[in-house]
Amino acid sequence: MEETKGRIIKSAIKLFANKGFHETKVEDIAVESGVAKGTIYLYFKSKEEIMESSLDFIFSETINSYNVPDNLDFYESIKMIVENNFRFISENMDFYKMLFKGIYNVNIENRVKRKECKHKIFSSVLSSIEKIISKGINEGKIKRDVSVKDLSLIFVNTIVSSLMVIVDSKVRGFEVNEDEYKKSVVMFLTGGIYER
Repeated sequence: MEETKGRIIKSAIKLFANKGFHETKVEDIAVESGVAKGTIYLYFKSKEEIMESSLDFIFSETINSYNVPDNLDFYESIKMIVENNFRFISENMDFYKMLFKGIYNVNIENRVKRKECKHKIFSSVLSSIEKIISKGINEGKIKRDVSVKDLSLIFVNTIVSSLMVIVDSKVRGFEVNEDEYKKSVVMFLTGGIYER
């Protein structure tokens, strides 16, 4: 993504999260991103289009956070995915606050687009996790009689739920030790909670 366009999107996300979509003006986005108002219209036709692009940007980056090198073993793959997701959510907290508050539900088109994007992301993420689960089976880390698809669904939902705890803590203002919490998630997903 071009640097200026990316800066505009990130500035818009920040403003939408803090002021709300309807209260944010294109002029506000221009000031926050350090560009002229006219420059914004070189990239986007409207504020609604900026909103749509922010969805595309975040959802694309979410998919990338589940991609890991093929040479990593099962444990290292899961560890990297959890770390990638925690880092990503920390760097894009304003977006997730918006998602949490329902700010993206500004109109029917956005709700439909969001639903389509979520389906696309889930399918891609599930496919990535299925490969890692299969790797774990081949390495003897996971029993062979388990359903790869079912276990992958459990893994994905566990990761997503753990991330929502972090978002909730930021929105509602309660404290979570993110480093310890992240370690616990990795331990849980890789069987490290059991005594050997």
